[in-house]
Parts: sequence; C-alpha cells; structure tokens
Amino acid sequence: MGEAAEEIPSIVLSGEVLELDRESEEWKVVAKKVREACETWGCFVVEYDKIPIELQEELFETTKDMFDLPEETKLKYKKATPKDGGYVVSNPFIPLYESFGVYGEDEVRAFEKLMWPRGKPGFCEVQISITAKMLELNLLLLRMIFESIGVGDFYDSKAMDDNIVGRLRAHKYKLPKENQDPIGLKPHVDKTILTILCQNSVQGLEILTKQGNWIPINIPRGALVVIVGDALEVGYCLLQFCGNYSVNVVRIITVVFGLLICRWFYYGNYMPSAERGGDEVGVEGEDAQRGVAIEAWTNGRLHPPKHRVVMSGDKERYSCGFFAIPKDGVTIEAPPELVDNDYPLRYRPFVYSEYLAKHIANVSFDALKIYAGV
Repeated sequence: MGEAAEEIPSIVLSGEVLELDRESEEWKVVAKKVREACETWGCFVVEYDKIPIELQEELFETTKDMFDLPEETKLKYKKATPKDGGYVVSNPFIPLYESFGVYGEDEVRAFEKLMWPRGKPGFCEVQISITAKMLELNLLLLRMIFESIGVGDFYDSKAMDDNIVGRLRAHKYKLPKENQDPIGLKPHVDKTILTILCQNSVQGLEILTKQGNWIPINIPRGALVVIVGDALEVGYCLLQFCGNYSVNVVRIITVVFGLLICRWFYYGNYMPSAERGGDEVGVEGEDAQRGVAIEAWTNGRLHPPKHRVVMSGDKERYSCGFFAIPKDGVTIEAPPELVDNDYPLRYRPFVYSEYLAKHIANVSFDALKIYAGV
C-alpha cells in the first residue's frame, strides 16, 4: 500500500500549547508542524482539548437520531440546492451515503422544530457548541499556517477572524451488501479553505498520497482530521454543483463541450448533475466555491489531497464535517511575500462573491484563471 498510515502527521493542541505566546519558539514549532503537514500530506490528525470525546459522543447520538427518522420526515428538509444545506438522499451513484447540512443557529432551531415537533432536548446546544468550537480551531490553524509561512500580519490585516464562516454537515455511510461496491464516498478534493472531520468509532477515510498510493487514515477515538481544500475542479464543478447553471442549447459548441465534460466526470466517478446540485456525489453546492480562497491566499503552496471513504466491517459510519468559507464581499489576494520566482503570482485580487456570480455563467475549466488570472 505504500507509506504506512501512521506516517500521517498527528499534532496535539493541548491546553499548554493553546496558552503559548505566539512569539515563543514552542508556538513556532507547532505552527511549523501544521504548515508542513498541509504542504506534504494535505491533512493531519489533531487532538484538540476544546472538543472533548464527551461532546463528540453527544454529537453522534443526535446525528444517529437524525438519520433514524422516517424517510418522509427527512425529505421535508430537502433544499432546492445543497448550497443551502438540507438533506442529501442516497441514490444509485452514492447508495451507501446520505447527509444533512444545517447551517446557522436559527436554522438549527428551525430544523429541530421541523424534525421533532415536540422538541429534541440537547440537540441545538450540541450542534451550536461544536460548530463554534470547530470554527475556533479552524481559525487557529489558519493563523498557524500564515504565521509559519511568514505572513502572520496578513492574517490580521484581512481580519480573517471576522471574514470566515463555517458550516457543519453530518454524514452517514451504510454497510455495503454482498458483492456491492464498498466505496461510501467517491474520490474527491474538498472545495473548502480547511475541512475538519470527526467520526464515530468506524474507520474508512483514505487519502491519495503524492506518490499515488491510497492509504487509510486511522483516527484515534476523540481525535479530528484536518484536510486542506482547493479549487482543483472549480472550472466546471462550480457550475454543476450550484444549481443555477443553464446552457443555451442554441450554441452547439457549448452543448458538445458539456457532453464531453459529462463523459469525463462519468469515467472519473464524479457524476454531477445541474438539476440536483451535486447530490449524486454527496458534495454540497457551495463546496465548489470554497477552495478558491486558500488557493489564492497561499499562492498554491498547500497540497489538497484526494480522499474517499471505503466501508468495511459490520457497523455503519457516522462523521461530521466542518467546512470553512469566506463571507460574501471578502477580497481574495495573495500576500506579496508569497510571490517569487518559484511561486509567481497566479491571481489578481478579486472579490469572492463577485467571482462566484460571474463564474456561474461561464462554462470553462479555467474560469478562475480567466476571471482573475495573471
């Protein structure tokens, strides 16, 4: 299988580390480990004191209760496009997978009333608490990355603490039937700034190394996994996953091009659909918008790994993913310090939400390059 799974970095962010002065050598050592893990592997396991095992267990108790609801009840939370969250139902392309995205405190409370009219004690508190703690961890890791790269002032100048929001999505992976494909989620690259995952006791997450080997990530009980996001497929997936995509059928070239791309996605096991906003592959609509930020902010220095979920054993797998995205109106630009002969500037500064609005109408692999490329 290539490298052993235990070679994937594991970083401890204990109370002592969190209390370190950011100018101290100890802080810089930890920040360097985070940055090197993101550059080399694109992911790492992290033990984070502020998200204890007890809170995670409460989260997965309520998560299981969500998925155990009758199908007709779950379908009440189906959204027009997954970018708004909602319920993603299993289908022939992802038969083992289903998910819920409930975004924001108000939406969490509305979701509780919709799913459990008589109330669900503890549900809102757990969802809101872990979302806040994961956002805090996400911002901490971003600060470490930027400071270790040498542009800590850039983090503060862009007020990233105030310009990034997070969304929590719960996932369920069913056991495959006899002779059924065990792939729970097909190979993909997250379109996020950073993704933070927690899971129940069932393993199954794998990453593709730079050497081309699929290796499992063994996540210890109570630990989390951090995955670097990117915009690898933003040129086309964004159109497919956002739901507002339309094609002028009069333009034959556009139609033929679209068919060719669809065949590429078919043989690449992506299988997106404009009508379903990407439900088929279990990718929420706004996933294809997010990696633009980390790609431009670090000028291509971090490695976004392909990863998948492979089911085995005799238990269902539950996981929750926290996805960080820039707020509307945020300007994305690389710090001048990250531009040199080895890393020439890739993109001009651009407003994230304005790029998105124009990109939806542009059928092109190079939409970001066309919009903001140098």
